[in-house]
Amino acid sequence: MGAPLATVAALNVVMFIVRGQMEALLRSEPGAPLTVNQNKLDGERDWLTNDVL
Repeated sequence: MGAPLATVAALNVVMFIVRGQMEALLRSEPGAPLTVNQNKLDGERDWLTNDVL
């Protein structure tokens, strides 16, 4: 039972890393909030990463 939980934890780590990198790439300047379209692109990238893993 522990192995599936470890896998979920590892996937969460990867997802948070990808989200942080995408936010950094999409921001117009450091600390600026993402626009709706930028959030959409970020979510699509998260979905793609999760689908590949």
